[in-house]
Amino acid sequence: MVSLNFFYIVYGRSLQIDIHDETSGYFQTLLDLLVQGNRDPHDGVINRLAKHDAWSFSDKKLWKSNELQFKNIFGFRSYLQLRQTFIEFFNLCNYDIEKRIQEMGFSRDFEKGLLQIVKRAKSKSGFFADRLYNNMNDPRTLTRIIVSRSEIDLEDI
Repeated sequence: MVSLNFFYIVYGRSLQIDIHDETSGYFQTLLDLLVQGNRDPHDGVINRLAKHDAWSFSDKKLWKSNELQFKNIFGFRSYLQLRQTFIEFFNLCNYDIEKRIQEMGFSRDFEKGLLQIVKRAKSKSGFFADRLYNNMNDPRTLTRIIVSRSEIDLEDI
């Protein structure tokens, strides 16, 4: 994987080892899933799957009893699939997925990680616009975001 190799070349250590040294619990598991880079590249949406996942999200008891399933949904589903799942969740419950995540009592880091995935799935340009705004006082991060998005979608951001 290119980004993992790049991290090792630049910092001389493994990103996965850093994650395990610096994090713990569900947040560590979520980061592990994201670092693996196994998000579904498929651009289509499977409505039946979105409805099934939305139904799973609708039951608070299922969140606690089957957290691995939810980590896999957040870690492996394409962003388009996640967006459709969140729409189906709202249609089913008349409730935003963000509110459900905040009600679950997860650790602060795990909750923030899930909310960032939701934000990215709902609007990629909105996600990066927020990152730009929140890093106005950090020139290094600001430059990295602008350069990395400059030929992709900076105009939309």
